[in-house]
Amino acid sequence: MDLPRIFPRPGTDSVEVEAAMPASVCAALADRGFRLSPAPSAIGGSQAIWIDWDQGVLVGASDHRKDGCALGY
Repeated sequence: MDLPRIFPRPGTDSVEVEAAMPASVCAALADRGFRLSPAPSAIGGSQAIWIDWDQGVLVGASDHRKDGCALGY
């Protein structure tokens, strides 16, 4: 959930890349012929809940890219 994301534009060789993407990954994509451009905004967002059945608790997390919260009961 915390890792930087890419978004390939369907039918093209263009890929949008979030700013936090390591330079080595960008270079490897460019070496494979992809045209990189900065993503104009966050690519996606998520919330998740992990169920610890042994302890009987829920642990929630929310993606830093957008507003939101993980709720469970």
